[in-house]
Amino acid sequence: YDLTLYVDESVDHLRCSWEYNIDLFDEATIKRLAGHYYTLLETIPIIPDIQLNDLLIISDEERYQLLVHWNKTHQNFDQPLSLIQCFEYQAEQRADHIAIVDQNNTINYGDLTSKANELAHWLINEENLIPGSLIAGSLDASIALMVVILAIVKIGGVYGPIDPKFSTAKINTLLEESSVTHWLVDHSSQQNEVLIGITVVDVFDIASSLLNQSSNNLAIKSSEKSLAYLLFTSGLSKSTGIYHDA
Repeated sequence: YDLTLYVDESVDHLRCSWEYNIDLFDEATIKRLAGHYYTLLETIPIIPDIQLNDLLIISDEERYQLLVHWNKTHQNFDQPLSLIQCFEYQAEQRADHIAIVDQNNTINYGDLTSKANELAHWLINEENLIPGSLIAGSLDASIALMVVILAIVKIGGVYGPIDPKFSTAKINTLLEESSVTHWLVDHSSQQNEVLIGITVVDVFDIASSLLNQSSNNLAIKSSEKSLAYLLFTSGLSKSTGIYHDA
């Protein structure tokens, strides 16, 4: 048998021993089972008329552990942090750690957040963008792309990605249907015949201007329920949003 209980009776006591399959049970389990059996034997003589379904098999200590100690679920949590607040906290704690590897280029968290802050301040100071602004971006996968995403979200804006390899016609359709006013690009983006009324910003062309901007974190604190990212496949009617608490 996998589990056997031997009981030897003497004049004034019972001696119990357990034999078990060590592939199925460990010592802690058998000790707990033996404790349940002991509690059962201890209860029956004290209350001989007790109903079987009222018999207790766990000790007071184990009952406290189950009902009280393991059920201490009340916790006081800090105010929920937004996506950017979480990033800024990690960047502060790991400023010298590598954040992105882009082919032969790397950037640490400290420099990444500083560059994102400079662009974020530029977007506010030079383009008068405000929280809630939907800003499109078309950049190849790179450090610059992450700087753009972080900067937009830092100002409380909503980043809407557009594949830079799309045709000019498709890009114009997405820009028009999404009602964006600003489009951040790099040199690889198709900028010919772009819609009138859209402000196109090449992040490499403004690199020197960014040096005059503050590298400090912005005071803007977006709600965790605010949009941070909007993937539009055909304007806003078929878009998928990601919020700051995602």
